[in-house]
Amino acid sequence: MDTWQQAALAAEIGNQAQVPVLSLAASASCPPSRQLGRSTLIQMGTNVSEQIRCIAAIVHSYHWRRVIAIYEDDAYGGNAEMLTILSEALQRVGSEIEYHLPLPPISSLSDPRGAVHQELLKLLSTQSRVFIVLQSSLPMATQLFQEARRMDFMGKTQPG
Repeated sequence: MDTWQQAALAAEIGNQAQVPVLSLAASASCPPSRQLGRSTLIQMGTNVSEQIRCIAAIVHSYHWRRVIAIYEDDAYGGNAEMLTILSEALQRVGSEIEYHLPLPPISSLSDPRGAVHQELLKLLSTQSRVFIVLQSSLPMATQLFQEARRMDFMGKTQPG
């Protein structure tokens, strides 16, 4: 999600599921959070390395050892750098990426719900229940959260 408006819409889903949403949207376009009334939306700075270090610090504070990185793939390989930075930041706090789940661009899918369902099925065999959605368009994030909720991925279990 690249804009604050997209992050705010994703936060609506997060509010319903009681899941925090950390926004990496540019701060210049962010209205004050108190005006939004979204208790689960947290806006982070604009420096990607700093953002990812903050994510790693959150992972560390909850003592999560393994996470799953989910991202909407792009044709330009833009996610590779973010994944490298995330992997290094997690290693520094004693954690690791257990599984990478690249999702195809939503514009290339004839059945987005079915495709997301099939991708999420791959996660059933993983130990971690901590999911970091690194990069996604709003339509893909919406599909992802809705399908994850339908498949009971979002709940009150203790992540490993």
